[in-house]
Amino acid sequence: MDEVEFLTGLVSELGISLVARLDELLFESPRRPAEALADLSSLECDALYFAGLIKPVDVSGYGWSVPGAIQDIKEAVANYVARSLDPPGDLAEAYEVL
Repeated sequence: MDEVEFLTGLVSELGISLVARLDELLFESPRRPAEALADLSSLECDALYFAGLIKPVDVSGYGWSVPGAIQDIKEAVANYVARSLDPPGDLAEAYEVL
């Protein structure tokens, strides 16, 4: 099992709402991933901490547990979101109309 597969399994345990938040944080935030952690609620940080994805770096904040693995974490989040969401049944028809 490679790192991305392992992380995808780990991320899948967090639930779709927290993974969607991670997706927003990693792909849509104008801030760097390390800085964007400050935007998470304390409950979200707790869940990521107990999953092993982040660690306390000082009294007031968190950092990624393995900063060099951000690309793998992003890929795992993308994989989980892609597997979790089903496209609408009439999506092909919508594209034909365009």
